[in-house]
Amino acid sequence: MIASISPNNDRVADRIQGVKYAVQEHAGVARQMVILVPEDVSITGFDDLNIAAADSPALTTVRLPHLAMGKAAAEILLKLIRKDPNAESVELKTEIFQRQSLKRFS
Repeated sequence: MIASISPNNDRVADRIQGVKYAVQEHAGVARQMVILVPEDVSITGFDDLNIAAADSPALTTVRLPHLAMGKAAAEILLKLIRKDPNAESVELKTEIFQRQSLKRFS
């Protein structure tokens, strides 16, 4: 159970509330139905907030490369402003942080 978190802004507060809801409500429903996480169902989150590892089971997540995303967006924007024909979208690598909410297959 997550007791309290001090968010820095509304966006963070909304994201934290979303993670709290996903972990508490969905895992809680699974427990009531005697569905085991991860034995019967796996749960995966997105964006790897710090609180993803705080609950039980710890939430498996996908981490986004925020710094690289911002840099790429700025570079593309500058190219578009200069009418550079090489202003193309880019593909960035994400990482999966596997924790206890995802069943591991051998």
